[in-house]
Amino acid sequence: MIAHEQLFLNRTRQSCEQSLAFADRLVHFMWANVILAQYYLRAGRVVEAHNTIASTVRFAVGAGLHTDAEMEDTETGDMTSLALPPADPIDIEERVNLWFSLTMCEAGISLGTSLPSSAPPVFIF
Repeated sequence: MIAHEQLFLNRTRQSCEQSLAFADRLVHFMWANVILAQYYLRAGRVVEAHNTIASTVRFAVGAGLHTDAEMEDTETGDMTSLALPPADPIDIEERVNLWFSLTMCEAGISLGTSLPSSAPPVFIF
């Protein structure tokens, strides 16, 4: 599998870029970055792991993933969140699990490396 490692890494990065470019599959984009950060950690690329997960945590906060309240503008009724509204209770639980995974991965990297955390202080465990 080592011979194909660079190919898989390039395809993962390309898919993540496409998700952002078309603003679709944003939840999948965030999950992919959790996995990518874990890969970087195992490969000894700690700074890349920190940059990947920290930027994804900031993206998740911007997308409103950290809040249970609906991010709706009361005057216009428009959604101000980047993420689509949850389809059902299972989708809500999956997003909670995603937020937990993001913050735990980021907190672990931050604690292990003494690099600054990007998660809001309230959400760091």
